[in-house]
Amino acid sequence: MNTRCYLALLILMAHAAAHAQIGLGNEKDLISILRSDAPQFDKAKACQELSVVGGRRAISALASLLADDVLADYARIGLETMEYAEVDEVLRTKLGELEGRALYDESRRRDFLARPGERALAKALKPNDWNEYVIRCEGTRIQLWLNGVQTVDYTETDANIPQSGLIGLQIHGGAPSEVWYKDIEIIELPSTAKSAASSTDDRPNIIVIMVDDMGYAGPSCAPYGNPHYKTPGMDRLAAEGICFTDFHSSGTVCSPTRAGLLTGRYQQRAGIEAVIHPRSDHPEHRKGLKESEITFAEEFKKAGYTTGLVGKWHLGYAKESPEYHPMNHGFDYFMGYISGNIDYVNHWGDHMEHDWWHGRKETHEEGYTTHLINKYALEFIEQNKDKPFCLYIAHEAPHSPVQGPNDPVQHSPGAMKNPTPIDLAYQRM
Repeated sequence: MNTRCYLALLILMAHAAAHAQIGLGNEKDLISILRSDAPQFDKAKACQELSVVGGRRAISALASLLADDVLADYARIGLETMEYAEVDEVLRTKLGELEGRALYDESRRRDFLARPGERALAKALKPNDWNEYVIRCEGTRIQLWLNGVQTVDYTETDANIPQSGLIGLQIHGGAPSEVWYKDIEIIELPSTAKSAASSTDDRPNIIVIMVDDMGYAGPSCAPYGNPHYKTPGMDRLAAEGICFTDFHSSGTVCSPTRAGLLTGRYQQRAGIEAVIHPRSDHPEHRKGLKESEITFAEEFKKAGYTTGLVGKWHLGYAKESPEYHPMNHGFDYFMGYISGNIDYVNHWGDHMEHDWWHGRKETHEEGYTTHLINKYALEFIEQNKDKPFCLYIAHEAPHSPVQGPNDPVQHSPGAMKNPTPIDLAYQRM
């Protein structure tokens, strides 16, 4: 792979092919009608009858008409009405297992370098329909998308593998199925290209910052005018950008607000009407954001953005269900915690378990929570500054426990009462 960026767009379709149940002559006659100058009415009728005939040749003939402006609808209906027990199974196991959705090194290692998650595939795949497959190669990085859902993001790090050469695309339909292609494009983008969508990409990077439990009068800048605490960072953002004075969240507490922000819908539609409770015996504890919900992170990924979340999640405990983990909701990068709040010093959550994660791995790490969130946010920006990114920074502060960097532990066994006066502790946060 060289430093140029290539984008391949492939639209494909697979159908199972069962044997024809009636005479081959009838099948041939119907296909002949489709290929002739017969009236459109006769061709439409032939499409309908072919859906009854079935078989590989019938499927192939109907698929060839999907690009026909007049007959495409008849062909699609014909294909969709073919009822074989094999069809759905083949679509799941053959198109669903197309190794084009994985990354395979056939020339050297003869092994798979990256495979997509089964849930992502199940979410992306359109059985019995055309599927759009996008491959993007830039430098040492290869990314694969299926119907807008990223299935593979691989960067070659082995110094022994030459970093130049050809990339081959193979679609394996399997013995009992056929694969058709349409609208194949191969586009060479300039080496400075930043996304799979445009060779002159000028899209902005997006950073969404949320602070926790700060009310309307929190910032010290006008028109809020907090007389007790100074917020120079927020004040500068307001002075150099646009200051909204009548912005409303969709909820009054943690989890519903975040469900509304991420999905753009009322939180009730996502089934998160209350705080996801820290106690395991509480009915709200077992709730979380379902993979069927669409987040802004998923939409940005479809547009070729790299996505990250640093800080608080609070949309489901990953230990209750892996489905709730933020990396199953469009985020490529995650550094933070799952629960509603954690001790700023030792990172124990309000559910009285340790709760600090590097990606999908719970990780013990020293550091004051606010400092770590800032550290990893800057790391993500630095790593992705040369390509479009969307970063969601969800700070814990000023949420309880009210605890400065040098205050004692407030959560976990052996926690002590904080001797620092609450006003002073807030200032130190």
